[in-house]
Amino acid sequence: MTVVSTGAEISAILLERYPELFFLLHYASLEEVAVAPPSDRTALLSVKLEELSTLYIHGLGDGSYYSALQEWLQMSSDRRVIFLEDQLPSLQQFFNNPLAPLVFSHPQVIVRYLSDREQIDLFVQQLVTEFPCERVEVLSQSATPGEWFHQLRLELLRKSTVSHALVTESLMYYKLLENILPNIQAWHGSFLASGLSGRFKNIPAVICGAGPSLHAHLPFLKEWEDKALILAGGSTITALSNHGFTPHLGIAFDPNREEFDRLKNASAYEMPLIYGTH
Repeated sequence: MTVVSTGAEISAILLERYPELFFLLHYASLEEVAVAPPSDRTALLSVKLEELSTLYIHGLGDGSYYSALQEWLQMSSDRRVIFLEDQLPSLQQFFNNPLAPLVFSHPQVIVRYLSDREQIDLFVQQLVTEFPCERVEVLSQSATPGEWFHQLRLELLRKSTVSHALVTESLMYYKLLENILPNIQAWHGSFLASGLSGRFKNIPAVICGAGPSLHAHLPFLKEWEDKALILAGGSTITALSNHGFTPHLGIAFDPNREEFDRLKNASAYEMPLIYGTH
C-alpha cells in the first residue's frame, strides 16, 4: 500500500469538497506517477465559449485549460467546468501542480473521477442529473483522444439534452398544461404519426436545418422534390416556405413561445405537421 502525501493545503481542500478522492488517493495502491504531457488546446480554440454554460474536459492535464478558462468563468456564476479524470496516477501527479489548490477549490470547477471505463452509462447519468444543462460541450486535452473519448462525449451530449428537457418540463409543468389542453382539442383533425412507420422504406430522406447554406441548396431541394422525403422543423419551415418551397413533412416539438414565433411566419399551410401534445 502506498500512502500519498498531497500537502496540507490540497489535503484540506479534498477533505472538504472531495472526501472520496482524499480517501481513495491515500489508501489505494497507485502506479508510478508519470509527468503529464503539455495539454493540447486546439479543441478549446474551436468552440464558441459564449454559447456554453457547462464545459466537460477529459483529463486534468497540466492546468493550462483551467488558466485559459478563468476569465470565461468570471463572466457568469452560472458557468462551470467539469474535469473528468479516469487515471489515478494523473490525479496524483496533478497535486504537484501549483494550480491544484485553485482548481480543486474553485466553486465553478468540479472534478470527477471515473474508476471503471465500463461504467460510462452510470457515470454520465450521474453527471447530467447533478448538473442538468443543455448548452454543453465535451473536450479532450489530448490531440488524439481515441474511440473511448468519442463514446464518452456522445453519451454526455445525448443525456444532457434529455436531462435538461426533463428538468425544464418539471419546472414549467403549468405551461405544459396550457399546451396540452388546446392541443387535445385539435386531435379530431390530426392523426397518429406512428402510422407512418415503415411507409417510406427505401426512399431517401433529406433533413433540412436553418443554417446559412439553406438558401444556396434550394435548387438541390427542388431537384429532389419528387425523389426524396424532405423534412424540416421550426424556423426551417418558415425559411423554406417563404422561398416558395414546401417540405413534405414538418416537425414542431419545442413547447415554448420561440417555436410558435418561428412557425407563425411560415406559409406552408398544406404541409403535414408532426407535433407533440405537450
